[in-house]
Amino acid sequence: MPVYRYRADFLIADQISDYVDGPIVVGRCGPSIFQDVTADVSSKSDLDQYMHYHGWVFVQEDPDEDPEDKATSDFVRVITHAITLPDLNAGGVGPSVNFDVSSVLPEDARVLRAEVICNEAISGPSIVSALGSLQATTDDEGSMLNGIDLLVPGSKAPPGKNPYTSRGLQQLQLKITLAGSTFTDLTAGDLTVNVYYSRTRL
Repeated sequence: MPVYRYRADFLIADQISDYVDGPIVVGRCGPSIFQDVTADVSSKSDLDQYMHYHGWVFVQEDPDEDPEDKATSDFVRVITHAITLPDLNAGGVGPSVNFDVSSVLPEDARVLRAEVICNEAISGPSIVSALGSLQATTDDEGSMLNGIDLLVPGSKAPPGKNPYTSRGLQQLQLKITLAGSTFTDLTAGDLTVNVYYSRTRL
């Protein structure tokens, strides 16, 4: 049976992560995700109507390549990584913990932008401050983002000390440093790290 590829468009990276795991291909016209459906030819018309109703647009029949294979520097990919309260509590007594952000970046990755969204502010008994910094394991602290206040909710992207773009094969980490409380004693905190990058073919 043939395979039919459909595309859905969304506006927010967090919305996309509700549907798929891992890196997301994002085009100039907005984020896109693809879904391949195997179906009988006789059902194609009904399938199109069903997919259209749910926000999907037919793209191609029997695709012979992954949509990511077409990604060049014209495309942006998004890594969305969650750090929840159980993750924070697992940090123990601290005072600082490095949290890996997803997996190692591709060899040809060029990071364009990063942000930390504090969905729920970090809180705990007697906490005085909760500061974050984003960098690679090979960087000085705060190279990408520096001085992220995690006691206040919202999207945060304070400039880093050395935000260079060529970050192929790097492991990014969010370092969180607490004062006045331990990670084990935290009672609230929910973070999302978004990293936007392109791939320049080597």
